[in-house]
Amino acid sequence: EAATTPAWELETSLFAPYEEMLAKRTFCDASFDVDWRLARFNHMLRNDYDRAQVRESLRSQYAELTVLYRSLCSAEWELALQTPASRAQNASPLVFGVSLHEFTHLLVQHCLVGEELSLEDSDAQFIIAAAPGHLIARHRFLELLVRLAMRWAGRSGGKSRTNSVGKALEYILSKHIMYPYPSMRLKFKAVQWRADVLHSETVERVLRKHCQEMLDPMFNAVSKAGMQGIRYMDTEGWFDVLDALEVLEYRASGDQMALWDRVWLWQVSAISRIDEWRGDSLLQLSFAEFLEAIARLAALMRSREKVARLPPEERDKWDYGLDGPCASTVFCADKDGVLDRGAFAGHLSEFLCSARMRRALQRLRDAVGSNEG
Repeated sequence: EAATTPAWELETSLFAPYEEMLAKRTFCDASFDVDWRLARFNHMLRNDYDRAQVRESLRSQYAELTVLYRSLCSAEWELALQTPASRAQNASPLVFGVSLHEFTHLLVQHCLVGEELSLEDSDAQFIIAAAPGHLIARHRFLELLVRLAMRWAGRSGGKSRTNSVGKALEYILSKHIMYPYPSMRLKFKAVQWRADVLHSETVERVLRKHCQEMLDPMFNAVSKAGMQGIRYMDTEGWFDVLDALEVLEYRASGDQMALWDRVWLWQVSAISRIDEWRGDSLLQLSFAEFLEAIARLAALMRSREKVARLPPEERDKWDYGLDGPCASTVFCADKDGVLDRGAFAGHLSEFLCSARMRRALQRLRDAVGSNEG
């Protein structure tokens, strides 16, 4: 009898090490407990009832809020403009969080500025939450949302639906932020792409085909051996890959959106950690996560090119008045080329076979040789 080919299974694929932690209630509860302890809620909320109401609102919607936070993460602009050597010399690693630039996108996309909350007041709350730095970490992001709710409640004019911090927070989340709010719906769609498109036999076949000649050596060129000999890529290594590919250039152009794209690709591909404040694991990508980041890069480039080629009247629907649509908004814009498994697999194969990829791999190899020399 002819041997039958075993059915494709995610558990035995290249994607097997990936775990969607935010789908696990126990993980979310543990992560939330860490963030609640790190934030300054006991100082901010002296009223026991308000504090309990706020805690329950944040806890019950923690997975969605984490998706929102990660979609907004970028890097500190001035630090990102430095060379890797300068950052290493100053012991200033390239870390990720929400800056004022991305926070402004949140305010505009979710229509948070109005009578109850001015732009100046919102910016002031961001500065307080970020102090003494310029980036908002995950626990500080929850704190920032509560600070906005406190200002909102203070200007409610006695409206019963928002006259307490807890009620104001619930109103902001339900009416301006959470699914099915259009911006949040697009963010979830971009995350869901992993299960709908990436984690499939069709796409994995393409990645396997290019592992030996391209993806393995590229990852090895910028990764390090960690615990138990498992290799990982740090944030500098990811930026090295993008620099070698000559994509998402931001230094000479001053393009903060390109920097945000770089970080979004990392954040949306990385497995969530319980504690994203302490420890080095949040600054590391495994090979499975790297594969997703590369695949998402190919998809994002297609969608951005699709939007750029649209007639002005159609392109306007992606414009919300700032420096362009963010990655989580535009990621699925090329529906035919990104959301269809077969079509995307073909585009990914072209990308991995491209001269751009071959040149990038050679640059990374040359850099390794130079450093060893």
